[in-house]
Amino acid sequence: MFKKHFFKILFISWVIVISILSLFSFNAQAINMQGGDKLAHFLFYSIFTLLMIATLRYECSGKFPFWKIVVLSGVLAFLFGVFIEFCQDYFTTNRMMEVKDIQANALGIVFAILIIKPIEPLLEALKRKI
Repeated sequence: MFKKHFFKILFISWVIVISILSLFSFNAQAINMQGGDKLAHFLFYSIFTLLMIATLRYECSGKFPFWKIVVLSGVLAFLFGVFIEFCQDYFTTNRMMEVKDIQANALGIVFAILIIKPIEPLLEALKRKI
């Protein structure tokens, strides 16, 4: 079962990690460099998008063309990022929505879309090894 749903489990875990890190406060200053917060957004949403693409690719194998999976993943990742930013603004007391965070998320999503084709053989190899 684990092998069959490997990317789905990783993706759902990543969604939980992003949600917790985005909606709860932590005292630790993990990213203490200028622009570090935006770099974290870029990386988190790059990984988010890659995992969503991989999940949909293997869960919907052959049902949709690959380009539709990529576009859908990009749109859903962007909407999730905007949703999280709104949640920060309306449901937390110590966080606020930032347009620059949304921009960093979007850049991470675009980056993931641009690199998915070159790294697709790596995803295939990883899936076979598990």
